[in-house]
Formats: sequence, structure tokens, C-alpha cells
Amino acid sequence: MDTDEKKLSKTESKRKPRSEKSLCTFPKCGPVKALKEHVKKLAEENARLQQQLADRDARIEKLEAQLRNLRGDLFGASSEKSQPENLHLATKDGVTVEPPSDSADSSCAFPKKEKKKRGAQKGHRGHGRQIPKDLPLTEVIHEIPPEQKVCPHCGKPYRDLNLTEDSIEIDYEVGVILKKHVRRKAAKTCECLGPAIITAPKPPQLIPKGLFSLDFLVFTIVQKYFFQIPLNRQIRQWELEGLDIHAGTLTGCFQTIGAFLVPLYALLIETSRSETHWHVDETRWMVFAEKEGKQGYRWWLWTFVSKRATVFVLDPHRSKEVPQKFFGQTARGIINVDRYGAYCVLDGQMLRQLCWLHVRRDFIRAKEGLLSLRDWADDWIDDIHTLMAVNDKRVACQNHPVQFAEKQAELEGQLEKMAAKRDAQQTLTTNKPVQTKILKSLSRNWAHLTVFVDHADIPMHNNVAESALRGAAVGRNNYYGNHSERGGQFAAMSLSILQSAVQNGLNPQAYLLYYLEACARLGKAPQKPEEFASFLPWNITGPDREALLLKKGKSP
Repeated sequence: MDTDEKKLSKTESKRKPRSEKSLCTFPKCGPVKALKEHVKKLAEENARLQQQLADRDARIEKLEAQLRNLRGDLFGASSEKSQPENLHLATKDGVTVEPPSDSADSSCAFPKKEKKKRGAQKGHRGHGRQIPKDLPLTEVIHEIPPEQKVCPHCGKPYRDLNLTEDSIEIDYEVGVILKKHVRRKAAKTCECLGPAIITAPKPPQLIPKGLFSLDFLVFTIVQKYFFQIPLNRQIRQWELEGLDIHAGTLTGCFQTIGAFLVPLYALLIETSRSETHWHVDETRWMVFAEKEGKQGYRWWLWTFVSKRATVFVLDPHRSKEVPQKFFGQTARGIINVDRYGAYCVLDGQMLRQLCWLHVRRDFIRAKEGLLSLRDWADDWIDDIHTLMAVNDKRVACQNHPVQFAEKQAELEGQLEKMAAKRDAQQTLTTNKPVQTKILKSLSRNWAHLTVFVDHADIPMHNNVAESALRGAAVGRNNYYGNHSERGGQFAAMSLSILQSAVQNGLNPQAYLLYYLEACARLGKAPQKPEEFASFLPWNITGPDREALLLKKGKSP
């Protein structure tokens, strides 16, 4: 036992003492440092992936909102349906660019066949003045005035003859008829110098030897540019009544009439420029004609509605030069417009009152696109409705100073409340991108949205201009536009004259006929400014105005 203990003690004494050196030299340990770097990279990659997922979710949410809005544009109730090919265009808050041409590189494309012009070709002999044979005939007897049936030298009367001078024109009286003009003749019964036979005078004609009566042509113009019925559809209707006619024949008559409308149209523009308040808007209009320097067939129809006149201007572009050219350098006043950037060129010359209904539309589209924003959007929509109701009450009591002052204070208080809420919400970090965009737009345009506060007669919206364009939008959907620049200008003139007549309480068909009949009697358009001024819708007075008034319940 002792021997074993001695051996054990000897063995322990032979072992070297363990060193107290640590197993890891952290932080200089290579493996641990590598592991830390790897963990850091994994954390960064995880954060990056998390951000990508968040961006993807936000993008999906945005696309879903756009899809819902586009479906609403396509299938929802609207006075002007959106076309799928136009959905990629920028909104009016930005710049709209003409769509690029779909044509391929000219170097590898097949040579294009020269496009044949519409209508009769050069050298065509024509068909002559063809009188329809199957229409009912109505005779109109023109008697020689009594003062003309006596010899100017001796005073003896002319005796009646059985001879007449006949001419036929196409007229419209709740159906197409032939109107035969029977002009009586008379022979003198004396030996004095002068014509032996005289004939009843011709009725005045705007188009010499024209096939159609002026009533018929005016009716056709009103049907197309007031009721927006395509010309081909009218022709099909007349075919049912036995009248075979070509569209080119009518458009040729429109071309002749257009020369008489030009000075009246120019006077409407001049009158509009002299006003101090306008509603301005624009819409696309197709003109299927090649124009140097322009790609595609999309033109723009602008409307400028003032107190007395409604003027339409057709232009190849939707640029700031159009309103700048229309108003010139001398016009001053206030314009109701939307947020399209082209109108900014008038700042300093005009005050811009932006449309609150377009602002409301932003919130409506936001809640339709993202259901999570419904409460937020509805709250703003309620505020806008309250603002408009207060303003309506303020406008209604303009002639009562005390009540007006109360409503003015209430209006300003509502605006201050909305401005404070706008600023507070802009600071939130939880806003969706669409919320940020709408709030920034509100803040940026606030000064132009509140012009009406100091001008009680200025409305908060631009409904007047949009209503003026509604008929043109219906026409664009019905007959797509025009096939020539000349036809487009005739459309703008016709729309301007007819809408201005209605704006001043006149029957548009009766007014246009009244003006063109005066031109027919003169053989030309009035030349002197005072003569022209008497034909402006607001200057017609007395029995003429009574005859031209737009009867309630009997509007054409």
C-alpha cells in the first residue's frame, strides 16, 4: 500500500503543470471574427430582402389600385369613356406626350403606298345638278310686286302672262321634299323704253344655283354639330325618304358656308378676349389628315367660355401656346381651369381658380384604389362638400352685407381647418404614396384653389367648360372627328356659333339661319363692324329676338 502511494506521488511529480493560456484570443480570434462578419452580412441581406418584399407589396398595392381605377374608368358611369389606348398618357398634373409612332424603321419597312385623297379626284367631271324625281313637289308662287308691274316711264301696268320661270331646290319640312319656285312673268302694255317682260325676283341664295335650300343646310349643320348626329347617319335617314345624296356634296356646301362663318367666329373670339372671366378646358379631337411636323391624328379642341360667348379652338397641340395665343398680351381676369400645367403660362396675367371637383376626384380614386384609405378619403370628401355648401350660402347672400360677412368668416374658418389638417397629415410617416401625392398637390396648389374666397362671383369648379365640351365629346364618339383640317375648323366655328346662341337664350338653328339669310340678301358677309355687331346673339333685339328665342320645352 505504501509502495503504491509512493509510486503515485512519483508519477504526479513527473507531470508538467498546465499553462493558464486561454482557448480563444478574442477579439483577434480569426474564426469568431469570420462568424461575426457572416452574421452581419446575413443581417444586411435579410434587411435588403425585407425591403424588397415591402417594395414589392407597395408596388402590388399601387398596381391593384390603378387596376381598380382603370376598371372604373372603363366600365363605370361616365360622360366620356376612357379609351384603352390612351390610358398610358400622363394625367393633367403632368405633361401629356403624344404616343410614339408604331411604324417600323423606314430602312427595313416596305414602301408605303401613296394614300388616295378623299372625295372626287382631280379631273373628275362630276355629276351635274341632279334633281331627284321621287320626292313630293310643293310649288311656291312668287308674285311680281305691284310697284314693279307698272312702266317706270308712263305708269301703264304690265299684263300677266302664262309664262313662268321655274327653279327647283331641295328643302326639308319634317321630311325631304322638292320645293319648286314659280316666278311669275309680266309683259308691258306700252311702247316706252325698257324690258318688255319682267320676272318675279329670285329668292336670295347663299350658294348660287345651289341644289339645297338654306333651311336644309342649316338643319344638317345643327344636326351634326349641335345634336352630334354623324353626316352618314343623316344620309341613311334621307335614303329612307327617297333622297340619294353623297357626303362630299354636303361637305362642299359646308365649305362655301364656312367662308361666311369666319368673320362671325373671329368677332366671337374678339368679344371673348374683352371679358374678365373665363372657364377653360380641352379635350382630344381626331383630325385624320397629315400635318407637317406632327405625328398621329390626335388634335385638341379647346373651349373658352365667357359671360357672353362660347368659343372653341382646334389646335394640333395641347401646349401652353394655345391659351397664350388666345388671350394675347392684353387680356386680364380670372380663369377657372383644372391643374393642367399649360395654364401656368398665364400666371401674372390671369388668376387661376383651380377646380375643387378635380381635388375631390383625387380622394375618390384613392379610396376606390385602396380600401384601407376609405375613411381618410371620406373625411376629406366631407370637408370639401362642407366647403362648397358654405360657399353656396355665401354667394346667395351677396346683397346682404351682415349675412355675407358671417358666411365669409365661416368659409375662411373651414379653409383654415382644412389647411391645418393637410399640414399635420403631411408629417406622418405612415402615409401611403398616394396620400403623400394628394397632400403635396393640395399644398402646392392651395393659393390657386382659394382665389374664389376674395371673388364671390367666381365658382369653385369648372363645370361650365366641361359641360360645353360634353357635346363635342359625344360627337367625337359618334363620328370620330374630321377628315381634314378645313373640316375641323368648320366644326370649331359651328360649335362656337351654335353654343353662343344657346348661351344667350336663342334657338341655335333659327339664329344660324337668320345670320346666313342676311348674308344671302347681301350676297356676302357683313363688312362693317357696326353691321356685324348687330348679328351677335346678345345684340339682337326687338321682334327679331322674339322670333329667335329658344322656347322652353321646345328646344331643338
